[in-house]
Amino acid sequence: VWRRRPTRHFGDECVPFADISLRAASGRWRDISVLIDSGAVISVLRSSVADMLGINLTDGELVDLSGIGAPARHYYVHSCAARIGDLPEFRMRIAFSDRKDVPNLLGRLDVLERFQLTLDAKRMESRFAITSTL
Repeated sequence: VWRRRPTRHFGDECVPFADISLRAASGRWRDISVLIDSGAVISVLRSSVADMLGINLTDGELVDLSGIGAPARHYYVHSCAARIGDLPEFRMRIAFSDRKDVPNLLGRLDVLERFQLTLDAKRMESRFAITSTL
């Protein structure tokens, strides 16, 4: 799924999103829409997603992360059961922000070593497939 987003200098641009499912503490799968960010090392989600999943935010490993030109902020890293489409379930580390104003991002860690990602801007499609090395 690609969505049109305004940019500061270049007008509206289409950017790639993915729908992922994360298993909540209750065992129920919850769907989350995330911006695919191949430059992000780890996936980042808002604190409201941790709440929805029944995760105690501060039980995670405290880390300080920053983006390009942004100051470091506190995040709490948790390992979550995840699914992307009909691909096999896997565990991924997610840095949950203690703030609500951060974007939900899908980073590389625990994702791109398992799955091949193809971004087709012309067709506005994103495809995940199992890598041949697994």
